[in-house]
Amino acid sequence: MTANPAYQPTLAAAPDAPAGASKTVRLSNLAVPPGELLQEEMAARRMSEGELAARLGMPAAAVRELFGGERAITPPTAAALERLWDTPALFWLNLEASYRLTLAHNLETYGHPNPFANPES
Repeated sequence: MTANPAYQPTLAAAPDAPAGASKTVRLSNLAVPPGELLQEEMAARRMSEGELAARLGMPAAAVRELFGGERAITPPTAAALERLWDTPALFWLNLEASYRLTLAHNLETYGHPNPFANPES
């Protein structure tokens, strides 16, 4: 299989990035916590927050912290999600890593970890 030449990401700093900024390919500066996808998956499976907490073996408060990104999806949590929903643990860990990396990038570039978030949320 050959790469599609029409799909070549451009290596360029963001237009509003400071001079000399890294020329790393960034797909998005919007930081979305993986917990948002976790909530969507719960809803699709008609699972309550309490049921998810019980099945993951963690307190409901900890599950709520996952939703908003206050708590990271750790390898043990990702493994529990894999067992529960047959979603690869690496999928959840990659979402988490991407989220944390985007927060760090935004903090360095814009002075705020999520400058594009709705300020009322």
